[in-house]
Amino acid sequence: MEAVERLAGLGAYGVTFHDDDLIPFGTPEAERDAIVKHFRAALDCTGLAVPMATTNLFAHPVFKDGAFTANDRDVRRFALRKTLRNIDLAVELGAGVYVAWGGREGAESGAAKDVRVALDRMKEAFDLLGQYVTEQGYDLRFAIEPKPNEPRGDILLPHGSDTRSPSSSAWSTRSSSA
Repeated sequence: MEAVERLAGLGAYGVTFHDDDLIPFGTPEAERDAIVKHFRAALDCTGLAVPMATTNLFAHPVFKDGAFTANDRDVRRFALRKTLRNIDLAVELGAGVYVAWGGREGAESGAAKDVRVALDRMKEAFDLLGQYVTEQGYDLRFAIEPKPNEPRGDILLPHGSDTRSPSSSAWSTRSSSA
């Protein structure tokens, strides 16, 4: 992996990635395994670490209505399967942190999504992911990467300085009391 070697040559500590950065969406299983093996070999050869990984739940058109909060139950299930698989990969590669960016979790119109239901879905997804990590015995922490209105007009987990939407603090409060 040329990028890993170049980063090592520049003195980088490690490399982070979205699953689709490393393994293109829809890659057959045998090819996926070969890519991971090659990447692992490059890490071992260079000494670079993978401190963090994340899952791309925004670029593919299936996530146009969100991933964990999509109105379509099949899309939510797909997002969870994709994330669980990437959590396994992250741990396999030594990551200690899994970052979630809810860039598609929101709406362009107030009528497109019931915010309370969407926040319940988000909490349910993180509960499931946390339970999975605990059951697997993984030493993995979750981090949320909130960004104000990127790319949504009304994102569910905006940056804390975005005073137009209380969703982020409401979800945080709700999840801690459940």
